[in-house]
Amino acid sequence: QEPAREAYLQELIGSRAIRMPMRLCENQVVNAVLQTKQLQMEQAEITLKSELFVPEGGGVDAVELCALVANSLDNAIEACQKLEPSDRRIHLTLKAEKGILACQISNPTASMVQLDHGLPRTSKQDRTQHGFGLRGIREIVLRRGGDFEIQVEKGQFLLFWYVPFITETERPAE
Repeated sequence: QEPAREAYLQELIGSRAIRMPMRLCENQVVNAVLQTKQLQMEQAEITLKSELFVPEGGGVDAVELCALVANSLDNAIEACQKLEPSDRRIHLTLKAEKGILACQISNPTASMVQLDHGLPRTSKQDRTQHGFGLRGIREIVLRRGGDFEIQVEKGQFLLFWYVPFITETERPAE
């Protein structure tokens, strides 16, 4: 899966969205993903409300950071596309503070979400080819010593994850 992730990251970096002068946060990888996904959301008539603070560095591999943010947004975008345009909204909070990078993303959901071992079952016909995004997020987060949680309440899907993220200014002096 590593070559596929690297190819995806390279595709994002070379996309039209990345050449736009928009700067959503300090982290180039997060910026690249968000700009690409923002174009997708605009085309799908999805409103994004975001709170961002992600500096460069932090010790998270660029490919993994890309996978975490992109898969989190892909899941929300897919759920919103099943809704009426007036109900399509995503709220993203992505902040690095006190040694962690925390992501909380919420969106309305049209269907009853069934969790299976903490993850929703894919609603797609071919289950063998889908449902890896959230599994991939969980795998990266847990391997990096973070945590992962999904909640579904009153038609709202909430994904929360965090990973250690220590910037140069937060490192203890030697």
